[in-house]
Amino acid sequence: MRSPDAEPTHVLLAAAAAIMALMAMSEFQPLEVESIESVGDDTSELTVMVQQCRACTGGFVLNISDGLGGEATAFCPSELLPAGAPAGTAAHIALRRSSEDPDFFIVSSLRLIDRK
Repeated sequence: MRSPDAEPTHVLLAAAAAIMALMAMSEFQPLEVESIESVGDDTSELTVMVQQCRACTGGFVLNISDGLGGEATAFCPSELLPAGAPAGTAAHIALRRSSEDPDFFIVSSLRLIDRK
């Protein structure tokens, strides 16, 4: 029984598609961390308390706390948070350190936690 010959182009395309799929899956799953101190240069997820939310050009500056003594300042684009967040609001966020200032963070996703 003869197996069909695979064209080299088809094999290369299949391999490229598999590699791209693996890269996409790893990009879209941020590392879950417990504290702000654990956030590195890559995007990480954690649950925080918004201590203060101030409007600024293009979004909001958030003062956040992780509940373990870690506090930080982060920029959140207005597309993610159109109306701001009251102090004391819990939020699950994905963020990374700013390349310009490692003590400042950039938020890439945010979900406010409703306290019903």
